Amino acid sequence: MAQKKTVNQDIVRVAQRFANHVQRQGIPVARTVLFGSWAKGKARKDSDIDICLVSPQFGKDDLIEMRYLLMETMAVDSRIEPIPMSTKDYETDATPFVLEIKKYGKIIDI
Repeated sequence: MAQKKTVNQDIVRVAQRFANHVQRQGIPVARTVLFGSWAKGKARKDSDIDICLVSPQFGKDDLIEMRYLLMETMAVDSRIEPIPMSTKDYETDATPFVLEIKKYGKIIDI
């Protein structure tokens, strides 16, 4: 039986801090998903931290939302690569990118 890989707890705490920081700025976060190399257990020391934040407030203007989240990463950890996603897109979008996040991502409790 294959061993289930656990996520580095320091990275989990970074994701939690980032989601909490965004919530304190007035954006409700419905779900926080760590994805990419850290979620798959393949990260290197210099890997970025891919975090998808799901919010009912996202989905209006992807570019503005992405830029906003990128600016907010500086308050927490510059390695964060944030992805804003609307609740609707997370639940119904079947694009390969969203399916990848849902299949391999780790939901982070905040």
